[in-house]
Amino acid sequence: MRDAVLYAALVLMSVVEGFVGCAAEVVRSNIIHVKNGRTPNAGCSILPLIPVLQIVYVGAALCLNHVAPNLGFAAVGGLSVFLTCYSCYSYKKARPQLELLLAKQSSAT
Repeated sequence: MRDAVLYAALVLMSVVEGFVGCAAEVVRSNIIHVKNGRTPNAGCSILPLIPVLQIVYVGAALCLNHVAPNLGFAAVGGLSVFLTCYSCYSYKKARPQLELLLAKQSSAT
């Protein structure tokens, strides 16, 4: 039962990571659009990421748990936390830059 809850937590963490990473990628892509004189209409598709990331995370955790008890939960959970924090940092760093570029673009027209 405890393992099932931990696997469910990994799945939930990977979904959160996917959405946060997608938001950060949209902001970074829109910065590139604005710098190249295009309208900032970049998007990100979450659907291919959603089933694939969960399968990879659970599979990696299963394999690592066979090496040592709970190693998979710790390693994959730690990786997920790190990548989510990095995506949040990237988003927070890029968002003001995009807003500044948009303000410059709107004042120039």
